[in-house]
Parts: sequence; C-alpha cells; structure tokens
Amino acid sequence: MAFREYEADRDRNAIHRIWTEIGWIQKPGQEKLDRFLEAGTTLVENGERELECAVFTTYGELRHLQQDLPAGFIGGVTTGRAGRKQGLASRLTAASLAKAALNGVAVVGLTAFESGFYDRLGFGSSSYENHLAFDPSQLKVSVAARPPVRLTPQDWQRAHRARLKRLKLHGACTLTSEFITRSDMEWTDDRWGLGYETANGDLSHYIFLDDGMGREARICWMNYETIVQFQELLALIKTFGDQWMRVKMFEPPGVQMQGLLLQTSRGRCLTQNSPFEQYNRARADNQFRICCIEKALSATKIPGDTLRFNLCCDDPITNWSDDIEGWKGTAGEYTVTIGPECSARRGATAGLDTLSASICGFTRLWLGAVTPVGLALSGEIQAPAALLERLEDILRLPRPRTDWEF
Repeated sequence: MAFREYEADRDRNAIHRIWTEIGWIQKPGQEKLDRFLEAGTTLVENGERELECAVFTTYGELRHLQQDLPAGFIGGVTTGRAGRKQGLASRLTAASLAKAALNGVAVVGLTAFESGFYDRLGFGSSSYENHLAFDPSQLKVSVAARPPVRLTPQDWQRAHRARLKRLKLHGACTLTSEFITRSDMEWTDDRWGLGYETANGDLSHYIFLDDGMGREARICWMNYETIVQFQELLALIKTFGDQWMRVKMFEPPGVQMQGLLLQTSRGRCLTQNSPFEQYNRARADNQFRICCIEKALSATKIPGDTLRFNLCCDDPITNWSDDIEGWKGTAGEYTVTIGPECSARRGATAGLDTLSASICGFTRLWLGAVTPVGLALSGEIQAPAALLERLEDILRLPRPRTDWEF
C-alpha cells in the first residue's frame, strides 16, 4: 500500500482541493484547515495520478468509569472526486488504526458518516447522543448568572486548559492537543463564548457558541467542573431567552434536559414545521473499537463481583493484513476476568464458559453502549444463557457519553 505521512509543503494544495471538493471547507477557510492538521498526524495516499485520500489522527484519553485509557481519534477521512470507490478510505483508515495501535492506545474512536461503513474495520457504535433544540426562556433554574466575560478564538489556550479539567463521566473523550481546541474555536468566523474566571484569571466554566447574533444559537460545547458551575451556565443561557427563539445543543452527560425545561411537549407541538422547531432527537454517530484487549481490560475496574470466562474474538482487520504492518488486530482466544481487578490474557482456560464476539461487539459490551442481552439479540455476541445472565448482573455501566466532538 503506497501511503505516507502528510508533508505540508508537498501536500497542502492537494489536501485543500480534497476538502473543498467534499464541501468541508471553502477557499477562504483553507488556512483553518492547515492549523487543524497541526493537531495530529495525517496519512495520505495517491489515486491513479495524484493525492486523493487523507486520514487525520489525534490522541488523548477515554474515560471508562473512573479510569482514563490512552485513546486515538480518527477524523478527516476524506477522498477526492477522482479517488472514490477505489477502497482508498478503507485502506488508509486501516493503516491509521494500525499506527495508533502501535503507538500504544487501548481504543480508537471516530465519527461515522454512515452506519456500517467502519464496521468492516471492527468499529461499533457507542450509545445514542441526544441533540436538542429548545426555547431558552423555558429553562428551569433557581440561580442567577453573574456577569460573564467574553471569549473569542484568541482565548484558545486557556479554554483548552479548562477543557482538560472539565467534569468527566463514563465515556468522556479528551483530545489532548491544544491545537484541537484552537481549531474548534476558530472553524467558523461567527464563533464566540461567554464564561467565568477564577481569581487568578484562569477560565473555570464557559459556553462556546455558533452565531447567536440572530434568533437562535448553537452551543458547540459547555465546560464546567462542578454542579454549581453547570447551573450558572444554564442561568446564563436563560438570559438570552428574550432574544433567541431556540438554542441547539447536545445534551450534557449525566443530565436529562427535559427535566430542566418547562412544557416541552407544548413547545414541540407549537413549533412543529416552523423555522424554530423544538425537538429532542437521538443518534449514534460515534464509533469505537478496542485495539488491545489486554491493555483495555487492565485499565478497567468494575465494582462488585468477579466473573471469569473465555473470549473467542474475531477481528475483521485481518482482511486488511496486506495493507498494514506490525499490528494484526485482536483476533484469538482469551481468558477474561471482569470485576474490581479486570484482566485479559491470551489463551482459553478449560472449564470456563465461552463468549464469542467480534471486536465490534466486545467493544460495545466493554463500553456499555448496549447491554449483554441486547448484543446477543442483535447477534454481535454469543454466549450460554448463564454467562449472559452473569454479564447482565455485573456490567451495569452508565450510558457512555463522549462529551467532545471529533
């Protein structure tokens, strides 16, 4: 496979062309793409005549309950017009996945443009994320917001430092390069924020938004460390209730926004088919796959009883074995222990029940995206009834929430 790492001086114009052809940037925004690419590494591959495919990867962590695991995040899987339907994106994504695995990550995540495409590389969907549109005047808050400070894309460094310290729940993803936050903050020309500072001038909690100059705004993300800070941000959003007809945002982790709004059903009915329609929609765009079962399990702690079983794992990455070097995936037999001290080691143990799963299914089981019985119903895992029942009892995981778009 003729892929290589991106070289800015050599490949910049080709990358600009690809991203422009697929509609992700326009010519006046090309310099923003250059800064985005500084936040990670990019593999590129030529089509018949010129560069036609690129895949971007950056690094960070994924939180599993209270443990942070090293993680890679694949983004910017792009193919030019002359390179489509040649398998370039699949092969280059497989190579990027292998490179991340060789760099020591336990798990890799990406945002899928369509269900099923990345399943062929062993990725499985995480849980649903709720996307909301609501009238901010309908927020139920019992506190008043203090006067905030303005934030602009020039505040990207301190905004990133605050982002790294935010409240993280199960499934939270953290992209450690500060250039990611810079790119997030400056991607469009109408992004801005409001927030609060500590006594020494550091940012503590804030919201960052798209537009908001007219009758609605989209909250790109909320950043907070405590419950009190979250409540103050809600109060801050409510202050715009006399200007904005609606606010769009992803539901914050651990929160059910419907319980924080007045008359949600009435609002949906009255605004149906209007330009400011209120809604609550769910979709699962994020996908993950474990790259090293031993590493993922060694960093996992499940409170309660201990359960041991054999795992027979299938990994479709073997279909790309000719395109990648040094990493052959996770296929094989393991002895798995789940409990306060989890582990996995190569080889089966006589006398234990066996769970058969693709790496896609096992990742979703480990992450808690779907219950064990739910995965068995969809055919992603197979196990004796007694083992499924024990897994249901022990793997009572919270709903994983990424809390960071990538």
